Amino acid sequence: MRSVHLCCLGVLVCLGLAAAEPLQPVATLRPARGFIDDAFLLSPDGDTLYFVVTDGATFAELRAAAWAGQGAPSDRLIADGLPVTTTGLLLLSGDRILVVASDPEGGRKTGHVYALSKPAPGAVRVGPATDIVLSTVRGAPALMVVTIPDGGQGEHRFQAIDAATLRTLADRRYRSEVGGLRAGAALVRPLFWIDHYQTLVGKLPGDYDRKNDIRQPDRLALLETLSGRIRSTLPIQDPAGLAEGAQLFAGHPGQSLFVAHDPEGGRLELVRFADGQVIRRVLRMPRPLSFYDPATLRYQALGADRLLVSLTVDPVHEAAVRQRRRDADIIDLCLVDVQDAAVRCVGEIPGKERPTNWTAVPGTLALLRKHRGFSRGGTELEVYRLDTGAGR
Repeated sequence: MRSVHLCCLGVLVCLGLAAAEPLQPVATLRPARGFIDDAFLLSPDGDTLYFVVTDGATFAELRAAAWAGQGAPSDRLIADGLPVTTTGLLLLSGDRILVVASDPEGGRKTGHVYALSKPAPGAVRVGPATDIVLSTVRGAPALMVVTIPDGGQGEHRFQAIDAATLRTLADRRYRSEVGGLRAGAALVRPLFWIDHYQTLVGKLPGDYDRKNDIRQPDRLALLETLSGRIRSTLPIQDPAGLAEGAQLFAGHPGQSLFVAHDPEGGRLELVRFADGQVIRRVLRMPRPLSFYDPATLRYQALGADRLLVSLTVDPVHEAAVRQRRRDADIIDLCLVDVQDAAVRCVGEIPGKERPTNWTAVPGTLALLRKHRGFSRGGTELEVYRLDTGAGR
């Protein structure tokens, strides 16, 4: 059995894709000054939007907007004096939010905790670290604060912080040695990180067989980064396939599941790690993949078993050029079932010839119309309701 599977069945289940309905925004938000930065998120019920307004140089503030029905939502100030290098927001338990900013020189991330109920300075600082993500540890929401040195040489640190109490749940460090990371008596050579960095997928060198004077094949090891325990070891059935899968995961650190564009194969793939194997399933969007601009690929998990995926039509794709036409830059939104790679289209939004970014929760999507010719932020946030029910 190969450790990397290319399953064409993902194409077959999607041959009957129904046309998606054009979506209309239920609310549109425009800042009174500055622009809306790329850091924004929705509350779990989809009724409140948290976002950062900045001019990119002199000020940055955290605001919240709520809406009821159609029209412009009302917004309020949560906190001002944020770093102008803010890059992300994470909603914590207990009416708090984590504002994540990046060091423009070193690339490290630092988080500051703010209360949502009233304007207040961030009293708790997290990091600096290579990455800060929200996960689940011991059955409860927690922050994973991860430091991985450049080039993999140096101390690796994995810290879990309770999202409600902000107390440290675990803090483990690993020493880098020639050949891998030291985990007790074992030396694990890292391949990639999954489960929000809670699992390292790596290689264990094969044991030396003194009787026959040979070394046994390397084995795959799953190391729990917060405990230092090797959860399991498995034989490597397909070394070449594992290496190919590791390259894919290297571009998505900490993720166990993602969508990737394969330019050589001309495929869109759902990639996940399960049962010690890298599993790749081909996805079919409502239009031929060649119609889309692959740089516009976006995806986000909606629970454990579904992903929301979007691609934007390239107005001057090859087929359009051959027919001397210019297509509309439509954003196609589709739900992907993780288990069988089935695709269901849930709507389309006009691109309006501007780059976009979005975030979503079940039933709601917030889309940022970004600046033309400037990669950061935009002037409009639109809120859409989506049919993300379980049916297909």
